[in-house]
Amino acid sequence: MEINDVTQSNYEKSKRTPDATYLNKAAKAGIDVNYVITGEKCISQEKNGGFKRNRKEIAGSFGTDR
Repeated sequence: MEINDVTQSNYEKSKRTPDATYLNKAAKAGIDVNYVITGEKCISQEKNGGFKRNRKEIAGSFGTDR
């Protein structure tokens, strides 16, 4: 699944809302989807090694290197 920079930016600026497919892939990439949706960190994930925080790492998980 590829996400272009504009789409990702729109998600980050709350101009668009990611769909379930995006969120599912994000969770598999190690992103705290609970935090994305609610703003509250998932404590169990924090105890298990944390999350990817680097935007380039995250984008790479979706098939783009930007």
